[in-house]
Amino acid sequence: MLVTVVTTAGTFPAEGAKRYPASTPITQVLADAARKLHLTGTEGWVVTVAGHDVSPTQTLAEAGLVGQVALEWGAREGGGGA
Repeated sequence: MLVTVVTTAGTFPAEGAKRYPASTPITQVLADAARKLHLTGTEGWVVTVAGHDVSPTQTLAEAGLVGQVALEWGAREGGGGA
C-alpha cells in the first residue's frame, strides 16, 4: 500500500507516498509520521480517510484501505457555538 499522512504540521512523506504492507497497524504509520514531522501532543487526534473516521488500532487492511490512501490526522474540528 502507498500511504501519505496529512497533518496541519506537514505531510509525511514530504513527497510521494511511503509503501507499507497492508498488515501494518495504522498506529505504526502515525508513529513514523510523528517522528519525521517532530509532532508532540497528538493524544486525542483522530484519523480520517475521505472524511470517514478510521480506528488507528486497526491495520491498514482491517480498516478496509487499499491502493494509495491519504490518512488525515489531527485534532477533531469543534463545532461553532451560538
